[in-house]
Amino acid sequence: MGRKGKKSSSAKGGNSEHWILKRELAPISATYSGPIVPKASARQESLYTIVLKQAGTVSSTAGGIISQVFGSYPLNTTSWSSFAACFDEYRVLGYRVRYFPRNRYDPGLTQSQSALYMVADHSGNSAITTLAQVAGYESTTIKGTGDPMSKSIWMDGADESVFTNTANANTPQIYIKMFADALAVSSVYGEYLQEFLVQFKGHGQ
Repeated sequence: MGRKGKKSSSAKGGNSEHWILKRELAPISATYSGPIVPKASARQESLYTIVLKQAGTVSSTAGGIISQVFGSYPLNTTSWSSFAACFDEYRVLGYRVRYFPRNRYDPGLTQSQSALYMVADHSGNSAITTLAQVAGYESTTIKGTGDPMSKSIWMDGADESVFTNTANANTPQIYIKMFADALAVSSVYGEYLQEFLVQFKGHGQ
């Protein structure tokens, strides 16, 4: 099934609320293990590093499971077009997915609850559809569907560190996957916030 979960949410940078950029980013670096959200954007020569965000809902399927896949694809963030117009190339150094359950903030909401699994995957975008599949991942964070949680993943290796033309849609190479079962069918369980640490280079305009 390929390389999975090489870095967990407890790795360097982790889920700390400080998320300080701990080292300079070399232009030829093929590995990134710093924070997803540094205190400020970092500029290095022709490189520009910024956090881009997007949000959405986390819902169960008609079969009563949550089976959601998040990829390293920042092109749907609200600020993407502005940066793409200014730079020639980009790469995603890493990203974080934060989950906010609705019943945590609405005590009157009654839904079936279950364990919620989040895994990091460097090998593919296939969704997790059974609990048995979760066992195949080294990097697994487990809480409940009623608990806030987050998961981070960083680029690692030559393939994942390649810069891509901002004019082209990049196929995600690193993924965070979410799974839960035994839930109410076709129900919204919460919202997510996906934070991308994106590095741009080359001034196109």
